[in-house]
Amino acid sequence: MTLPAAACSISASCEVFASEDAGAVRGALDAVLDGGDVEVGESRAESTSSSPASLARLRETVRSRGSGAAWRRRLRLNDDGRSTWVYLNKQAAAAGSIALCAEADESPLGPITLRIASPDTGAIIDWLAARRE
Repeated sequence: MTLPAAACSISASCEVFASEDAGAVRGALDAVLDGGDVEVGESRAESTSSSPASLARLRETVRSRGSGAAWRRRLRLNDDGRSTWVYLNKQAAAAGSIALCAEADESPLGPITLRIASPDTGAIIDWLAARRE
């Protein structure tokens, strides 16, 4: 499946706690959103992108783990027609792994919230969590 041409705005954001290393938080956001513009503040961090290509590494992780069905289900559940979102485990992302969370409290230091806004969220969901062939 080819990269969707749909215009989009993507963000990965999380709280930053005093006990956390800013570099580890930056690394976690980089693991989620490849090539995003990252800003880490005292209490909040965010990575942003305007290209679905920044999700390519995440897409490969979803494919290699065979977790597309779980991702499709969660992204479609949260899709309002203009945007969708999922929670990701921040500690796993800091270690370079991506773990989907059903609820925010599944991530002890708070989740990373991945938001995808687009007039065609369906195309991005279908690409990101493509069915196995």
